[in-house]
Amino acid sequence: MTKPLTTIGRRRLLQAAGLGTTALATPWLWRRPAMAQEKPAELIVRAWGGVWVEALDKGVSQPFTEA
Repeated sequence: MTKPLTTIGRRRLLQAAGLGTTALATPWLWRRPAMAQEKPAELIVRAWGGVWVEALDKGVSQPFTEA
């Protein structure tokens, strides 16, 4: 009697599990830390105009420049 084709041995199962684990872990092995960018000389904020500019200036720009 012959073995069915769907039979998988312990050794083959462990090989497949090890290969799968390695494949999933590989991206984390070669990660590089994030590098900070240089601080820009100025910050440009664009708005539509009118009430939007007034609200942006009062709520964001003035407190940001005071800090």
